[in-house]
Order: sequence, then structure tokens, then C-alpha cells
Amino acid sequence: MTWHLIIGHGKTGSTYLQHTLSRSRSRLRDAGIAYPKAKYEKHGGNGAGLFHAPLPPPSAPNVLYCNEHMWRRMLTREILEYELAQMGRPRLLLFVRDPVEHALSVWQQNVKMGRLTVDSLPDYFRQYSIPRRVRWFIQLLENCDVDLKILNYSAIDLMSSVNEWLGVELDPFPGRVNRSLSISELRLGELHGRKYLRKFVRQMPHFKPAIGGPPLDVQEAMIERLSPDLDFIDEHITGERYRRSTLPPHPEDNSDITPEHMKIVRKRWWSRR
Repeated sequence: MTWHLIIGHGKTGSTYLQHTLSRSRSRLRDAGIAYPKAKYEKHGGNGAGLFHAPLPPPSAPNVLYCNEHMWRRMLTREILEYELAQMGRPRLLLFVRDPVEHALSVWQQNVKMGRLTVDSLPDYFRQYSIPRRVRWFIQLLENCDVDLKILNYSAIDLMSSVNEWLGVELDPFPGRVNRSLSISELRLGELHGRKYLRKFVRQMPHFKPAIGGPPLDVQEAMIERLSPDLDFIDEHITGERYRRSTLPPHPEDNSDITPEHMKIVRKRWWSRR
């Protein structure tokens, strides 16, 4: 049996991919790949608990698990030397993303989920370190018998790449999932409560926000700080490597709040009176 593990990392189309895999289970089964069911598989994948219990018995010639945090859960000696060894030679697919756009996307997600430990986007850029942890992960795998493929999400077509890796034409999810938020949406959420941020995403999935980064010197300093890690990972990426470009800073006086946003806020506000 061959294990196929899509292991992350976060903010690289994971939620969309998990929706697609859920609706493609029959196609995967026809190709001889089992995609075991899980309770919250559309939003958390089916691999969240894979390394927290004995490995499940084989149910097909091939088995597929997907979870965006799986790569981080592998950062232990027990999993690397024992669990992965029991899988034979597993196939691992890891997505990375251009550093500036990834840092911005992770910050937005943390704000949306109420998980921020810093007060501002520039402060988050100063502590962003995911490429460093990816480098450690790759180094830890050097003595393991695995087939690791790393792709830059920023430079590929996600579905074409996954289809090619699996050898299966998946049934793509028809909608948009977990879109980005604009700075204006985030500020509105800070004023009226983070509960609005999820409503904006769910009720306005096709809204295209104006995306902007922190000041250019903050972006450039982050790229410079992470350059040794990016250089190392570049040597392991299949295809286009990291692009170390910056984003235009978001104008302080810009607002892309629409009447549709305010309708959501008004409805929620009146419902609480």
C-alpha cells in the first residue's frame, strides 16, 4: 500500500482542496485510492488525527490523507522515525507560498480567528517565521525514506498540480472558499467584533478585496531576515521558486467597504437590540 499525504502548509488553498477531495471520493476510489472519512473533513481535512492514534489498517492499494497542519505534527522524532517508517515510503506533498503574500494571509486568518499575539500587521511581519520551520522540517526528513514534493502555491495552478501528483482528475469544488479579507474589512471587524469577519467571507464569497501590505521597509526587512531559509527551501522546490516581491502598502485612507458589508453589520446589530 502507498500512503499519499498532503501535509500543508496553511493558507495554500487547503480548505478549497479539502472541499474538492470530499466531493471526489468516488473518483479517488475508482482510481484505487481510499480517502477515509472524517467528521470535519471539508474544513480540517481527514488527517488531523492521523498521528494521534495507531495507524489505520489499509483499506485500498493506496490511501490519501490531507491536513494543513500535518507537516508541523511530524516535527517529532517519534513520528519521523516510527510512524513514517511504518508507512513504507510515503509520498508527501507540501505547498509553500511567496513570503510576503503568505505572511499577509496568515495574519488575516489569525485576526479572523482571534489568535493574534501582536497588535499590528508590521509587528506580525517582524516575527513571521514559517519558512524557518519549513527548513527545519526538510532537514529532519533528510534521513527518512520518503518521497517529498514541494510546490510553490503562488506560482502554480493548484488543481492541475494535485491532479498530476495523484494521477486522478478530481471534481473541483464550484465555489470560492475562505477568501482573503481587505484591510478595511478587518478594521470594521475590529470595531464591531470579529464575528463579522466570518460573515463577510461566507455571505460575500465573490467580493474581491483590495489587498495591501505593511510599509515597504517592513516587507523588505522580513525578506532579508528569512533569505537563508528561503534559499535553502528553493533548492527543494519543484518548479518555480519563491518570488521575493513586495506588495504595495495599503493606503491609510482607502476604504473598500460596500453597502453589502453594511447590510450584514446592520442586520446583526438590529438582531441584538
